[in-house]
Formats: sequence, structure tokens, C-alpha cells
Amino acid sequence: MPNEIIETIGLTKEYRLGQTLVHALRGVDMKVAKGSFMSMVGPSGSGKTTLLNIIGGLDKPTSGRMLLDGLDITTLPERKLHRIRRVKIGFIFQHFYLIPTLTALENVLVPTIPMKSSHFEDKAEKLLSFVGLTEREKHRPNQLSGGEQQRVAICRALINEPEVLLCDEITGELDTETGEQIVRLLKRINQERNLTILLITHDQRVASESDRIITLLDGRIVADKAR
Repeated sequence: MPNEIIETIGLTKEYRLGQTLVHALRGVDMKVAKGSFMSMVGPSGSGKTTLLNIIGGLDKPTSGRMLLDGLDITTLPERKLHRIRRVKIGFIFQHFYLIPTLTALENVLVPTIPMKSSHFEDKAEKLLSFVGLTEREKHRPNQLSGGEQQRVAICRALINEPEVLLCDEITGELDTETGEQIVRLLKRINQERNLTILLITHDQRVASESDRIITLLDGRIVADKAR
């Protein structure tokens, strides 16, 4: 089995913005080892989110290949790609996207609805305990702080035991101290669960906590540094 869980080969992405052809990615080649914690940095418009979305199967490249554990997901039909996303990839976003009418526990359980299995509630309770929210599991999002909501979102991303966790500016709406707590939690998850984590951030302090920092500029990788 390959050590790389993610490999991109010559990824390009182009789209039209009015009359302008935008080159979001320009031939990105990258390998990510299993169990690593990697940050992607770069200015707005550098291609970070586009690359993350292609890695997560939320978008298709114009050309090139994206291999997830050796499987080229760019060739999969949507039905199979949906299953891959559900069982292999967890997503965490800057905006928490919690359902306001559901409790913290119910929000964590949302991705398990298609499986219709009762054992997930016990898993959800254990995850909320893991992130320190046992006493808050019956609270709705408007009763939780920003940091607590993001921890619920992390639990939701982990409920199906993914192999890869994709994080897009997840500290962007949090104050500095809370953001640092979230990053420490991610490091703990990475180390204790051997979960591969890719994190987009504008904050160099956040990026410095990862094992490797990729810098993108104008759709290309311009720096790749291991810590």
C-alpha cells in the first residue's frame, strides 16, 4: 500500500468570470503522507480553496488527476463520489453550518442519517466528551459559543471515522485564544487517531503548528516546507 493517501498529478482548474478566463490552478503536483498534518497558505485567490475542494471531491479539475488512497476520484460518477466523501473525508468550514433547530448531539449525527443505525448516538456522545462538550450536548447552536460550535462541527466531521479531515479557515471566525484551542484539538486528533489533516489558513501562527506548510501563489505551489 502506498504511504501517500493524497496525490495530485498535474491538476488544473479554469473557469470563466464574465469574459475573463481564470486559471485557479496551474498544474499542481503534490503528495500527502498518511497521518500527516499539513497547512496550505497563500493570499486570497491563490487557489487554496479550489485545491481543497478538488481533493475533497466537491469540485472537478479541468485536467489532471486526484488520487485518494490510490483511487482516481476525478473519474468517478457522482453516486460513487458521494459515498467516498461520506466515508473517507470529513469537512470543517469557517462557517460552522450547524442546523439551528437541532441540538449539538443531533448536529453531530446528521451525516449518519443515511446509515439508519442506532449505535451512532453512542459514538456521537463519546466524540462530544472527547472535545469537552458532554454538558452541552442538548444545547442548540445559539446557546453555544463560537468555539463550542466549531467543536461540534469537528465532531460531526469525525462521526463516520474518515481517513482525511479537510479544514477551510476554521479559525477565521474565532478570537485568537479560541482559535489556538481549536488548533491544539486538531493536533491531538492527528496524533491520537493518526488522521490526515489538511488545513487552509491565513494565520501563520496556525500554520506553524502543522508538520508541513505548502504555499500557493497564482494557482501554483511556490514553497513546500516540512517542520
